[in-house]
Amino acid sequence: MIIASLDDLILGDDSDGPMEEIARSLVYAGNWCTAFFLIRIRKESEPHGGSPLLWVHRYQKTQGGWKLMAKVHLTNESQMKALNDLLESLPEN
Repeated sequence: MIIASLDDLILGDDSDGPMEEIARSLVYAGNWCTAFFLIRIRKESEPHGGSPLLWVHRYQKTQGGWKLMAKVHLTNESQMKALNDLLESLPEN
C-alpha cells in the first residue's frame, strides 16, 4: 500500500482492540522516514486504556508516495521499561 503523504497517515486499530494515537514523530533522511508512534490500546477490561506503547515504522519514498517497509511494535510494559532504562543510561552530550 502506497501512502501519498505521511502527514495524512492514520493508524488503524490493532488486533488487540481499538487504538488511540497519543503522539507521533517523523524523522526524514533522504528517501526514508522513520515514524515513531506513541499509542494506547483500549481494552474492555481497562476503560481508560493501558500503558502507552511504542510503534516504530520505516517508510521508503517510492513513485507516488511512501511504502511501509518495516515495523516494530513494543507490545507490553516490560518492553517499554527496558527501552526507557536503556535511553536513561545514555550519556548526555
